[in-house]
Amino acid sequence: LVKRIEMSGPGGPVVVLEQFGIEVTRRIGDRPRLPLIKQEHQMPRMGQEVQEKITLPRLPLAVYRELAAHLHQLSGVEATLISQDNRPFDYLESQVAGVIITYNPKVLTSRHTQQQVAEILHYYSDRYCGGKMEKSSLE
Repeated sequence: LVKRIEMSGPGGPVVVLEQFGIEVTRRIGDRPRLPLIKQEHQMPRMGQEVQEKITLPRLPLAVYRELAAHLHQLSGVEATLISQDNRPFDYLESQVAGVIITYNPKVLTSRHTQQQVAEILHYYSDRYCGGKMEKSSLE
C-alpha cells in the first residue's frame, strides 16, 4: 500500500509503502535486492537464520498475501513477497514471483512450527496450484 511520496533530498523522490503494518521506503527506480539461490543445500550453523524461497505457479497476488499473513502468525517465522520481474506483462502469470520464508534459529528446533509451515504450504499448493510447489534454499 503506497502511503505517500516524499520529494525531499538530492536522491530523488522516495515512496513510503506499508507492508504488514510496517513503513518501508523505496527510491523511485531502485530494484529490490534479493538473496541468491544456493547451489547446494547446506546445513545452517547454530544461531543462523534459514531462508527458503517458495514459488506457487500462477498463484494470485491476493492469495500470496493471505499465505504471507498466515505464516506471519507463527512465532519465529517471517514471510516476504518477491515482486514478479517478468517482461512483458502476462495476465495469466502471477504478479508475485514467490515468497521468502525466514526461520528464526529457535524455530529450527521446533518440530511443531516446522510441521505447521509444511501444512500451510501444502494447503495453498493443493488448493490453488494442483499440488505444484517449488522450494529452494537461500543464502
